[in-house]
Order: sequence, then structure tokens, then C-alpha cells
Amino acid sequence: MFVNTTNELVHQKFQAVLADLNKTQSVNETLKKYSEDPYLPRYVEMLKQKQANSLRKNITIWQSLKALVDSRYIQFRRSIRMSRGAVYCLLTGSSFEEFRNATYAWENRHGVTSPLVSATTAD
Repeated sequence: MFVNTTNELVHQKFQAVLADLNKTQSVNETLKKYSEDPYLPRYVEMLKQKQANSLRKNITIWQSLKALVDSRYIQFRRSIRMSRGAVYCLLTGSSFEEFRNATYAWENRHGVTSPLVSATTAD
């Protein structure tokens, strides 16, 4: 059995960082204490991930249900848009890849994303 000792070391040190953070309740003060540690960027990333997980756990059932319904609605609209585009491309002989790329560009410009992602990362 192989154990990655670097990950184990980082995990143990991260537990110490969490213990210090619980004592001080100041992230900046705790991170200054570990400023010389070469794994500081990993600690910061792990803290962000832990905070995101706690936000995800703290959303209400109604927020979760609304996000689920919104994401299904967006998926349904997108499938209808793609189906209409496929039929249009068949009838006109134009390229579906161009239509698909234009649709992706439009979605990126207008910020069409899954509400499940935005509901779990909201402040």
C-alpha cells in the first residue's frame, strides 16, 4: 500500500492551521503566522474549498429546490434551442457547428450558467 506522505504532511499542517484559525478567528493573522510555509497556497485553497462546502450545506431547501428547477428549465430551453437549430441547419444547409459555436458564444456573453453553481457559491 502506497501513502503519499506529502499529502499527509499537508493535511496534518492544515489541521494545525485550522486549530490556530479557531483560536484567533482572524484569517490574516493566522496566515501571517504560516507565511514561511511552502504549502501556504494549498492551505488557502483548502480554506476556500472548506468555506464553499459550508455554504453549500447552509442553503435552504427552497433555495436548493429553486436552483434545481432553474437548472432544469435552462437545460430544457437549451435543448429546444439546439433542436430548432439542427432543424434549421438541415433545411438551409448551413453548418450546425457554426450554429452551435454561436450559441455557446451567446450563452457566454449573457452569462447563462447553471443556477446550481451560482446558488452554492453565493455570498
